[in-house]
Amino acid sequence: MHGSIDDPLIQQVVSSDSRDDLLMSAEHRFSAFKIKYGKTYPTQEEEDYRFGIFISNLGLARRNQIMDPTAVHGVTKFSDLTPSEFRRQYLGSGRQIQLPDYIPKRAPILPTVKLPDKMNWTKDGAVTAVKNQDACNGCWAFSAIAVLEGAHFVANRKLVTLSEQQLIDCSNDCGSKHPDVCNFGCEGGHRLLAYKYINDTGGVMKEEDYRFNGSKNNFCNVTDNSQLVASIRKYGRIEPDEAQYVRPSCR
Repeated sequence: MHGSIDDPLIQQVVSSDSRDDLLMSAEHRFSAFKIKYGKTYPTQEEEDYRFGIFISNLGLARRNQIMDPTAVHGVTKFSDLTPSEFRRQYLGSGRQIQLPDYIPKRAPILPTVKLPDKMNWTKDGAVTAVKNQDACNGCWAFSAIAVLEGAHFVANRKLVTLSEQQLIDCSNDCGSKHPDVCNFGCEGGHRLLAYKYINDTGGVMKEEDYRFNGSKNNFCNVTDNSQLVASIRKYGRIEPDEAQYVRPSCR
């Protein structure tokens, strides 16, 4: 999904008018797409091929918009990719990451008195903006950072956007019993290894001080521990579907 319904590129996708009545021709829309997302192609043959995929994806977006009017479907930077290309480039490397050998203890059940029946952390200000991990299979780092951002807000009532790139570059710990169980930067990893790294290192930097670049660097750029702004004292695991943990976890 992209933009708003006022976006002319999206209006054309969801319009019920005929192709000839669209605000811009398919060629103009493709030109606007290339300019907006900086798209270039090595040959005219490749550009023609991508144009065909672009038109196919516009049709898919239009059909999806009709089926679900509550969403907004339209042109994104992925609109010149086939489904198989998108899966291969953006949905993971296929590397199997095993669980570390130091699984943390189960989190204790906390008292549930005087807790709300529901909580919307986004409205409460505990959730940072949506992030783009691009073609980096670093979802383990993004999910670990998202949890830490929320926990830091609950503890300090201050929302800070933290650095996934630090984890991707620096969290390379491996299990002592299973040396092949490691975090592999943009080739996969595990949140528990990320939490262990944060705990051992003393914290994570702000995103603005250690920016995401879509790949793993050959060095860890943490040179000043005074820049570590959010840390973990301890962490535990919550079993799936155990409702008694859910409300206390919102404290």
